[in-house]
Amino acid sequence: MFKFLIILVYLVVPTTCACTLPVSWDGQWWDSGSWDLTFSHSTQTLTGWRFQVYSSVITDWTCVNQNSSNYLLFRANQYLSVFGADYVAYRCVRYVQLTENSYYYYILADENWGSNYARYHPRALVVVSDSLSDSCQPTNGPSAEEYNVLIKKGYESSVKQWCPIPLLGTFSYTHYNEGVTRCGAGSVVSACPDWTELRFKYSQCPTTQVFSASGIVQCVTSIEYNSTIYTTVFNPDTVTDTTNYDKFTCLAISKVGKMLYISDAKGSCVKGQTATVKTNTGSGTLVLSTYS
Repeated sequence: MFKFLIILVYLVVPTTCACTLPVSWDGQWWDSGSWDLTFSHSTQTLTGWRFQVYSSVITDWTCVNQNSSNYLLFRANQYLSVFGADYVAYRCVRYVQLTENSYYYYILADENWGSNYARYHPRALVVVSDSLSDSCQPTNGPSAEEYNVLIKKGYESSVKQWCPIPLLGTFSYTHYNEGVTRCGAGSVVSACPDWTELRFKYSQCPTTQVFSASGIVQCVTSIEYNSTIYTTVFNPDTVTDTTNYDKFTCLAISKVGKMLYISDAKGSCVKGQTATVKTNTGSGTLVLSTYS
């Protein structure tokens, strides 16, 4: 009975904060961190961020606060029960607009080991607070490469950006994966002619790259940090086999002389990703040499 009363109090306590999601966000989006997101402007809600903490599952969120610096605070609509105690999960994000229909964002929260290191801020149910200052100042927040990309569905072809300068050309490449070497001098990848797409010629080497069945992906955004360029590419193919393919790939790119070193990761970039080491979600590493 006591537990029920606490939950009831949480549901009826009014919030003194407010949030209004942009009207243009209404609808479905591709999200590099969680595949699909749906925003509702009328209810200020988000569905698609899903993670499990022991027996508790989070699936739905409500935006409860924001500021003029592009911070949004989301509160989970399901509460967490951990070792007999009840919590509310918050996610604070800071977003940057890329085009009219694409953004990237950081989740400003610490990692939580009990939910596969998902980033969110848990607060005890009896001290719920919708304040930005309470949930947007993590002790160990995301590093520069830990960003996520949003692309509005139906507008995928309009969000292409120039690929980073080191990739503007045509290259031969070698693919390395756990001691196995594939491709080589006959392989070709090119950003020509429009500089916004990478095209792997599978007729030269059939090994799948960037988790794309066609070998053609669109550059969406790039961030440079500590001499490494982190580039997110989007796969316009229809993806049904999510084991071997993905809508997003992150490339960590490093240039040494005339050579480019690249590692990949399915979805978003991963914490600590470097250009020369295979990631846990990646297919291996590439070494590119200039072809033209």
